[in-house]
Amino acid sequence: MQGETPLASTTESLRQHMEYPVFVWSTLVRFYRNTQVLELAMAASLIAYGFGLFFGMYINSWSFTQSTYFYSYTISTIGYTYDGATSAPALATLSVYVFCAVLAFSLLLGLFVAAVTDASEASIEFQLREERQETTLDRKRGTVEEALRPRRPLEETRVEARARVELSVAWQTVRNTFFQMLGMVILGVAAVIFFDKGITFNEAVLFVLESVTTVGYGTSSLNTSTAKWFAIIYILPGCLAWARFVAAVSRYPLALRHFKELHDTVGALKTSEGVLDAGAAHALRHNHAIFRQFLSTNDNALDEKSPKTPHSLRAEDFIIQWLLATKQVHLYDIIDAHQLFCDLENHPESASSANAASYLAC
Repeated sequence: MQGETPLASTTESLRQHMEYPVFVWSTLVRFYRNTQVLELAMAASLIAYGFGLFFGMYINSWSFTQSTYFYSYTISTIGYTYDGATSAPALATLSVYVFCAVLAFSLLLGLFVAAVTDASEASIEFQLREERQETTLDRKRGTVEEALRPRRPLEETRVEARARVELSVAWQTVRNTFFQMLGMVILGVAAVIFFDKGITFNEAVLFVLESVTTVGYGTSSLNTSTAKWFAIIYILPGCLAWARFVAAVSRYPLALRHFKELHDTVGALKTSEGVLDAGAAHALRHNHAIFRQFLSTNDNALDEKSPKTPHSLRAEDFIIQWLLATKQVHLYDIIDAHQLFCDLENHPESASSANAASYLAC
């Protein structure tokens, strides 16, 4: 589109990437181009399904529908209630079949969880870009008085902003995926009762929850062929909805911990006026010199003398925690920290001023 800025184009691509099922498809394409995981998952699924048909139709003399149904609820629950043949060949074949089925579905779930993770990262980047765009527009529309108003340089650092958005996205994902999973469960219960008149409400709820949420066993209580085929079609999206919810819940504690750690650590570096303390600034420069020594491939760099300026050990400890925390989150956080360190190193006279600290708030 003509006249579209690169930032707007990137923001729009992030918006599209977050839409379902675009994020699933884009993740599968990336796996296909760069790894063999997608091919392995498809091959494992076909092998497992072949084993399922062989086991059901040849060993137990089941129908095609019953064999396919058995395969569906076996891969979804990592187990099942089994009342078929119990001979040694049958149980040996069953063991291989369960291994292949669980492996196949685990690979598929892994791909889907990766897609959910990609979508969360895209959502974080999208919200950060929107906030920056709004801030830029507000500054352009601001009055002269607002432009002359003193800036609070460390009101919120860039790493703090990212941690805040990450926590917000994590909670939104938990909430959204919960209602999606709940909707799938309600749909499943209603459909099972409709298709299988002989099943009670409690049995329908138990079947749906066992089929999409438990690492335990499935059930073969459905009595009609139509109900079984509905279960075959329903189990995969039902399990994926549950997998999204589980992935979202598992990410939330990490986002919360990261937010709390950064809030406490960066907050300890700020004075009541919102600027870096001089001792903390000296500690920043000192740790940056040590950090460069470890990263350098030049032997002479290891002989570089550390700054002789006294510094606070407590502030230095906070900086080390901050480096560890931000390094584990995103490369952009390390870049932000590096910019601050370089500024403090090149302009030591501004160590305790708002100008030296303002890089954290860019």
